Amino acid sequence: MSDDAEYSESGVRIHRYEAKEKSFRIAEGDAEALEAIENHIKKHIGKIETVMHELASALVHIYALLPIYKEEMEFKLKRGGEKLYERFDQEGINELLDINRKNVCHKRFGIF
Repeated sequence: MSDDAEYSESGVRIHRYEAKEKSFRIAEGDAEALEAIENHIKKHIGKIETVMHELASALVHIYALLPIYKEEMEFKLKRGGEKLYERFDQEGINELLDINRKNVCHKRFGIF
């Protein structure tokens, strides 16, 4: 440990990151590994139609495989992921898999 390390009151080391001078770059992954993951999901869960991708920052990308209904993806594409997450919160839906969960964007009379 270096002498200039900073710690919280509970003794956990604090990591500080300075702004990078690099321009924004789309996150890339190992194509072979991504294909293996996709094949595993298709085999054990079913066809992958969507992967939710949110940018937490220029350095942090969050990829989550969430089973969502077709109407929920349509809603996300029209109104944004944050609005869809708000609906999940309103209905008490979290990241845990629930194959019987409510469709938060079920169309009524042809509208959201």
